Amino acid sequence: GYEVVRPGGAFYVFPKAPGGDDVAFVRRLLEEHILVVPGSDDTNRCLLFVGCAGGFRGGVGVISDGTTGTILKECSAGNNCESSTEVIVILEQGQSVAFHTSGRRTDEVYQYTWNGAEVEKKHFSKSEWDNRNAVAAPPIEDAEVL
Repeated sequence: GYEVVRPGGAFYVFPKAPGGDDVAFVRRLLEEHILVVPGSDDTNRCLLFVGCAGGFRGGVGVISDGTTGTILKECSAGNNCESSTEVIVILEQGQSVAFHTSGRRTDEVYQYTWNGAEVEKKHFSKSEWDNRNAVAAPPIEDAEVL
């Protein structure tokens, strides 16, 4: 048996290299025609593969001011009736990636946040998102008089 962290989502595992030498472990696996990538990382990060579909005759995109993680790859596709965007993103604890999806009957935001143990998915209407993230204007008394 190998010591692994159980994945919370997709198709990946991060085993601890027996003997502590990740490069030697990868070479032994390669002899058995098993391809893995060596590396060690003691941080509590999440590698997330996630996507979002647009509404009927609408669109979808990543919201830059709602995304604090590092996007490694973004891929978008669509036609006259549907669209989608997928990303591969690295999230540190507390970081997020957010999508805005719109169409004839939809105007929504989906936000995915890594809490250190799992990815939390939140859903907002676009107006809720805008109100939640509104920046208050400075008081008038602080304005410069011309």
